Amino acid sequence: PGPVWVSDDGAGLALARSEGKPAFIDFYADWCAACKELDHKTWSEAAVMAEAERFVAVKLDLTRRDEANAAKQASYAVPGLPTVIFYSSAGEEVHRFFGFKPADEVAAIMRGVR
Repeated sequence: PGPVWVSDDGAGLALARSEGKPAFIDFYADWCAACKELDHKTWSEAAVMAEAERFVAVKLDLTRRDEANAAKQASYAVPGLPTVIFYSSAGEEVHRFFGFKPADEVAAIMRGVR
C-alpha cells in the first residue's frame, strides 16, 4: 500500500500544474535503508495515504549510480536519500526533508501544503 506513484518527475510536476494539485517527489534507492523505512512505516499509513490523494506523488529511483541520476540529484539539490520535496499547487517548493520521518510528521507537513 501507499500513494499511486508517477516515475517521471517532469510528467508528474506537469500533471500537478495542469490539474491544480500540489505534488511531492520522493527520491529513493533500493540500497537505502531509510528509504525502505519511509516506504514501510510512513507512505503506507492511513493518514498519509489519505493526504496523498490530493497530491501528484512522484517517486524517483536513484538506485543506479550513473551520470543521469547524479545530474537529477544535483538539479534538485538532493543531499542524500531519502529526500522528499513538496510543491504547492502553484508549482513552488514549500517544504523538504532528508532522512526518515514518521507518518504523523509527514501527514502534518502534507496538511500544510496547498
